[in-house]
Amino acid sequence: MEQCSSFLQRGAKSLTCPHAPGCPGAYLPIWTLSYWCEVVELQHKYLVPWLHAEETLQKHGRKWRQTEKQTHELIESVYNALGSISWFGNVKGFENSEPIWNLARYATDQWLSDVHENQMIDLLCRDLWFHQDGRLIEVEHTYFFKSIRQAYESRDTGEYEMSKYFARIRKIGMTLASSMRKSLGFLLHINNNHWIAIVLNFTHSQILVGDSFQHDLDPAVLDILSWWTHHHTSRTFTTTILPTTVQHDTFSCGVLAFNALAHYFLPAKYNLVNSNAVQDERLRVLLEVVKHHSDKVSSLDLTSRV
Repeated sequence: MEQCSSFLQRGAKSLTCPHAPGCPGAYLPIWTLSYWCEVVELQHKYLVPWLHAEETLQKHGRKWRQTEKQTHELIESVYNALGSISWFGNVKGFENSEPIWNLARYATDQWLSDVHENQMIDLLCRDLWFHQDGRLIEVEHTYFFKSIRQAYESRDTGEYEMSKYFARIRKIGMTLASSMRKSLGFLLHINNNHWIAIVLNFTHSQILVGDSFQHDLDPAVLDILSWWTHHHTSRTFTTTILPTTVQHDTFSCGVLAFNALAHYFLPAKYNLVNSNAVQDERLRVLLEVVKHHSDKVSSLDLTSRV
């Protein structure tokens, strides 16, 4: 790209490639160089994440080849699933439309972003929809706490009660306080490097905190949650521990926080992950996301034919 700019600044109108098959010495428009630079850049953007995932899967497979047949079969299932979808375009069937290449991160030892956490939340919401007690549970995406924090910051101005901006979280708070819902759960990113799970149990007036590092909740976060729950119920909520698998690495907080949240609401479907099987759990989540995406693509194809 820098070469292209340099050529343009010097007044170049075309370029030639003496080694091009079939047309040695032929002149091509100058934008051809820019086009191929963009092609190379896109290839790097799409393929590098999958190459990293491939490398991690191979390493994971070698580690457990002699001891865990289940892990080997899981890795094989991931290869089959990835081979059945296009690696370009966006993931279908989730609230946010994100590039498919972002899915590669599930198969690595990299941190999971809010994109992945929200995909997992969407899967949990789907499961709750088909559960008999699901209507009593509210599960929110990762940006939910941001709204509560903004409401807390304007608590003395009356804006929370009046502004349309806060209408949704006011409605959620009132619904929970009226016993139409019994609890609310969400994932929270703290210290710019760690995911935890939060459950607000309005039936028992509890704030449950699931932290895979077993740290105490930041007092500033606790103040915000305590204010919001007290505002809607006039009750003081106590703080307790949400059962969470202990983390022994630097990258598993995202899947462990989600697992703690899902286990709390649907223990029959979501067992607490064994600390030695965290990478396997990431692959299981990846398979669920790919399946949900594929089902949505199939339904869209069927609809378009009709």
